[in-house]
Amino acid sequence: MPDSNVETKQLDGGIIQVTVKGALDRQTYRDADRTLQRCIENGSTRLLVDLEAVDFINSTGIGVLVEKFTRAREAGGDLVLLRPSEKVTDVLRLLGLIGDSSAPFTVDDGGGEVAVKFAVFEDRATALARLHAT
Repeated sequence: MPDSNVETKQLDGGIIQVTVKGALDRQTYRDADRTLQRCIENGSTRLLVDLEAVDFINSTGIGVLVEKFTRAREAGGDLVLLRPSEKVTDVLRLLGLIGDSSAPFTVDDGGGEVAVKFAVFEDRATALARLHAT
């Protein structure tokens, strides 16, 4: 789709890089949500989500990331974040989704509460090494 804010790239070892650009909010979340869901449904559960070009994220965008993180983990994979912008990093840190926090962000996946803590990488090679180890 020409006006999509999401691009995917197949990497070695079955890893999928999903690059999101612009806002990740109520108006724009659908492309990211569908793309990540399709990856997981097709068995690609090791996901590298590049957020460097995301200049705004709200609760809808956070919800997409949290849900796909839990789905990827349930399927034996992982979802890690690559180079989130400063604005995105601030929101993730405030919610306890990254960094050190005494009160972790939790979601109820229907089987009980699950703690969500994203691994964040500034270096693509280190992120890929983490996913290859999954």
